[in-house]
Amino acid sequence: MTLGSLEDLPGKYRRCASNLARIGNRLGAIEYTSRAQKAERLLWKLRERLTNDQEEFVRASLKAQVEAIDWRALEADGGHGDLIFKRSGISAVVCTGYAAELFCIFGPDRTSLFGFHGEDNPTSRIGRDHGGHDFAVLDGRYIVDPWLDDTVNESKQIIFDLEAEQDRLKILELYGDRFYWTRNVDLERELKA
Repeated sequence: MTLGSLEDLPGKYRRCASNLARIGNRLGAIEYTSRAQKAERLLWKLRERLTNDQEEFVRASLKAQVEAIDWRALEADGGHGDLIFKRSGISAVVCTGYAAELFCIFGPDRTSLFGFHGEDNPTSRIGRDHGGHDFAVLDGRYIVDPWLDDTVNESKQIIFDLEAEQDRLKILELYGDRFYWTRNVDLERELKA
């Protein structure tokens, strides 16, 4: 998220930036440029800090929402001892079931389903180890994949930010190159019906 003006900042940051701008306006022509530039740099630092704080808040909030899901309560007996998710009717032990259940919980406006076959995505550890993978992307930015921890113990981290540098290598390791991911519009359409 980028901020374009003082009005985009919360109150305490807006007051600070406004005061800095006022100080710059009161200075003479020669000093104005350097003071105004300093004020602008400070404003950008405030924007960057606020953006980072907001991104951390969104990530923590999403993590709390996903961790609050009682996956076992969402399961039902599909017959023959098979567990299925109640909403999607898909097996509760496969990655597709978890992705579909997230689609049902968070809705089609927030959730997109992606997947790949292992042979099509040679750089993905999940693809190599499990023959392929399906997963959910929320808000066009966050891979949410509780199957990794709940079923196969591949990773304790289950939310990955596609825009965060700290997640980049882990995403490449687990999911491979995004070029190989395919949006599963057929499953999305089926779940919407």
